[in-house]
Amino acid sequence: MRRALLRIGLLLCCLQLLSPGLSHAAQDLHGRRVLLLYSYHPGFPTTGKIHDGVFSVLAPTGIQIDEEFMDARHLTDADSADRYRDWLAYRLARKPRYDLVIAADDAAFNLATDYGTHLFGNAPVVFLGVNNVERAIAQRGSPRETGIVENVSIPETFALARRLMPGLQRVVVIADDSPGGRADLQTLRAKQKFGFPDIAIEVADLTQISWDQLASRLARLNPDEAALLLAAYHDTNGQPRSFEDGVDWIVKHASAPVLHLWEHGLGRGLLGGYVMSHREHGLLAADMALRILNGAAPNTIPIRDTSPNRPIFDHGALVRWHLPENQLPPDTLILNQPIPVWRAHPAASAAAATLVAGLTLLAAALALRTAQRRRILNRTLRERALLRTLLDSIADPVFAKDQDGRFIACNPAFERLSGNAEAQLIGHTDHDFWERGLADFYRAHDRTVMSSGEARRNEEWIVYPDGRRVRVDTLKSPIIDNAGQAIGIVGICHDISAAYEAALRLRQADAVFRNTAEGILVTDANQKIRAINPALSEISGYREDELLGQHPRILDAERPASEARQAMSEVLQRDHRWIGELWLRRKSGEPIPVWATVIAVHTDEDQIAEYIAVLADITPLKDRQQQLERQAHHDPLTGLPNRALLQDRLQGALNRARRDRREFALLFVDLDRFKEINDQFGHAAGDDVLCEAGRRISASLRLGDTVARLGGDEFIVILDGLEHENAVNQAIERIQIALREPIIASAGQTLSLRASIGVARYPDDGEDAETLLSHADSAMYRVKSTHHR
Repeated sequence: MRRALLRIGLLLCCLQLLSPGLSHAAQDLHGRRVLLLYSYHPGFPTTGKIHDGVFSVLAPTGIQIDEEFMDARHLTDADSADRYRDWLAYRLARKPRYDLVIAADDAAFNLATDYGTHLFGNAPVVFLGVNNVERAIAQRGSPRETGIVENVSIPETFALARRLMPGLQRVVVIADDSPGGRADLQTLRAKQKFGFPDIAIEVADLTQISWDQLASRLARLNPDEAALLLAAYHDTNGQPRSFEDGVDWIVKHASAPVLHLWEHGLGRGLLGGYVMSHREHGLLAADMALRILNGAAPNTIPIRDTSPNRPIFDHGALVRWHLPENQLPPDTLILNQPIPVWRAHPAASAAAATLVAGLTLLAAALALRTAQRRRILNRTLRERALLRTLLDSIADPVFAKDQDGRFIACNPAFERLSGNAEAQLIGHTDHDFWERGLADFYRAHDRTVMSSGEARRNEEWIVYPDGRRVRVDTLKSPIIDNAGQAIGIVGICHDISAAYEAALRLRQADAVFRNTAEGILVTDANQKIRAINPALSEISGYREDELLGQHPRILDAERPASEARQAMSEVLQRDHRWIGELWLRRKSGEPIPVWATVIAVHTDEDQIAEYIAVLADITPLKDRQQQLERQAHHDPLTGLPNRALLQDRLQGALNRARRDRREFALLFVDLDRFKEINDQFGHAAGDDVLCEAGRRISASLRLGDTVARLGGDEFIVILDGLEHENAVNQAIERIQIALREPIIASAGQTLSLRASIGVARYPDDGEDAETLLSHADSAMYRVKSTHHR
């Protein structure tokens, strides 16, 4: 006891000796000025936490603390940074110098280290929340700077996530172009190999994807996946979101827990993790500032390269994702735990419980007494009234018969069915109201139910007195007395006409669906294929299991989407129906034309429920159409272009020649002595000669030149784009050489040819098709006349 008193006395003496010094130190700090420079705006989530930490340490000492906000999240370009720096210098130049500067986060840290002497003179700088670890550590030994690095605990967070989710295989990491986000992403990648190599990392990079694409990926998170939010302020389209809006967007669309490395944001649906607290950073930075203001040199205070992090999780998120709270470390801080009402309001809860217990006992006593009296006095009346109410309230026809088949009760629905009132039915049998065969059927069925002691049902058609015919499902059950004997039956007839007709229509529709020659494809509102019929498999070459769940674009031969496809979407939105021609691509890659009818099926709320497409293969029709087009533009004998196609190509050659200001030539080729061949060897041999002549003339020309047959033994050649002056003569020479080669007709005759060839040049001999043809024709006849001399 005496030793204890001695210790207390010594302690009091020490405190008395120390107190003047402490009082002096605190008094010396009155009037000292500190600037707290934030990187972001006042409403940023970390601002309030940093403010609380710094002010809770420095404000009680009498230090004057001013605050400035850079708003670096919005002023991201160099010009804005320069303007802010000039504005800050202007403001500071009109104030007394600060004794110390606290720089919060990277933007303020960079400004203080790059321009600190210009802006703040020799004022020491204490930084906090800096993500650029390398640059922060580089300040070690600096006579002006010290502080705390924001060192996120990524491996520790992944370890906690694996404890909560043992099957965790993949983490989708959300990051954007912000400096903090890029630095944390770099840290994560650096630590993955040794910290959590068995967890796959997928980066949802908002510099490359939009908010909607991020939402789509988060909605597809599997049970063995989670997300980690590093930074989400801008997407690839430049669309900004505040921190709160970004968190709410991510939580809204995530189908799995979202981890977070910072205290701010917890309570909005984020799960948490091994969390960095900006308030703790503020406390530590303020403590360093206090030591410097009390005389310590900044380079004697080591830069702290580890954050004071700890496990923090949100109770609501743990409950939402069914995660076991008991798997977390004992020192874990659980936020937003519900407080029981009885603990929050113990006195009121006790009074309410007493009152409820008393009322419950009183109500129970009254109910028991009332129930006893009712059972004694009104049991029979209640049971009869209950039965009557039940019968009358049932919409389906209900009846009861005794063991001899006489009606003993029925409801109004059965009265309407039979066309007789209950009073007329009671005491009578089925034979009094229905024809004998039907009455015998009913009676036999009643006996089966009573003899088996089990409920039986059957479907049958019945006819109402007004002639209405309906299909009913009749269920009959035995009425059993206390001795276990069947003393009658009770039956209920349920109208199943609608269901019967619907099932029939469904079978009919299925038969049409399975056997129609047109392909049918059904998708949901998101255009995922839900069903196809055999005809579509035959048309497309795909099996049903290969198409189910796919987008119809797998069959699309028109990629990218054509204007017609866009027009189809617009018509579907407006009219709910589109009819037209489409091109599909078979599994083999072969394109096929189809005539399509696409219908958008809507719900009662006018929302699209599904799309139905009916596709008819029109390949034979297209082939026939191409055949008809070829017959319309080609000579049926030689297959060469006919007069109509010649006019089109000649006009094209004229247009090109006018546009490019160049020449082209027209050759009029007439086979000499062709009539003699026809007369001597027959028309079959003549046809062989014409076909072979057309082929040889074509083979003598360039790829872009045209050979057409006018009729008889006359051919027209278009030499498009003459390369040199002698090109026409060379072409004529090649044609003549080709035609002089002997021709073997199908009947074995050997024939030889020569041609008279007239030339017309554009523009020398004419500037339109008719003039050029006329000039070439005249030239040909002049040449032919020389052959007959």
